[in-house]
Amino acid sequence: MNTRLILFFFSVFVFFSCVKKSSQSQNSNASSSVTNKSYPIEIEINESDSGIFENSILIDLSANEFIINNFGGILNYKIDGLKFNVSNFTGNSQSKADFTISFANDNGIIGNSLVYSEVQLLDLSDESGFLYVNHNPNTLTMVQDVMKAENKVYLYIQGTVDAKPVKFTSTFYINITISSH
Repeated sequence: MNTRLILFFFSVFVFFSCVKKSSQSQNSNASSSVTNKSYPIEIEINESDSGIFENSILIDLSANEFIINNFGGILNYKIDGLKFNVSNFTGNSQSKADFTISFANDNGIIGNSLVYSEVQLLDLSDESGFLYVNHNPNTLTMVQDVMKAENKVYLYIQGTVDAKPVKFTSTFYINITISSH
């Protein structure tokens, strides 16, 4: 009797497994992937330097971490999040920085830039916290259109520090959802 009961449940399990697989394959062949990528930049400003820093980070969407298995052509890129932190801070403990964060392509800045003023570098480094970068929806739409057309986009960071010398790492984290056919 127990053998029949076990056989019955096993048959039901196999049946529902087949039905589930069948319905999944009929839905769509579109796939989606979320990529979390980090880009650290080193900033070092000596006492005799101007206090200005800038860096350009290439987000190459043709790189391996952005490739979707069973690729059938990209439908869309969506930026789900952008944040940055400060780590490994050394230097003047009173130093504050202004960060201007933009997206760009080979033709220049895309949409609007965001400015983060008077960021206390030592405090942010000690806290191991993040500052979240929330560009407006129009800028994100323009950036995502460029990403789809060009398969790359730049993250452009510029800023100033008010007290020198300073040395720190600023790491930018971006989450991108990629949809394909």
